[in-house]
Amino acid sequence: MDLFVDFDKNEIESASVFIKTDVMENYMEFPLKTVRARYRHHFNPLLTPAIEIEYFFVVILKDDSIYAAPLDKDGYIILVKRTLENPAEYFKRKLAQRR
Repeated sequence: MDLFVDFDKNEIESASVFIKTDVMENYMEFPLKTVRARYRHHFNPLLTPAIEIEYFFVVILKDDSIYAAPLDKDGYIILVKRTLENPAEYFKRKLAQRR
């Protein structure tokens, strides 16, 4: 998961992703690491098994401002929802579609 921001890196106190899966009751916060001008979290389904995942990002600035993404037109957080698929099954299905 990657997050690109328009803030100067010197302004940022922290950047996190909040993740909840179908087997979790609450969101867990994971700090994002800086990798080539982006903030990144590697989601590992072996450590956090899931079929469905929901997430959103939060950036806290040094002036105590808090920003979240993505947001809707009214400024409310939109949860990103994804269904995870077994990679082997995914590639089998893609290969079958080519034939």
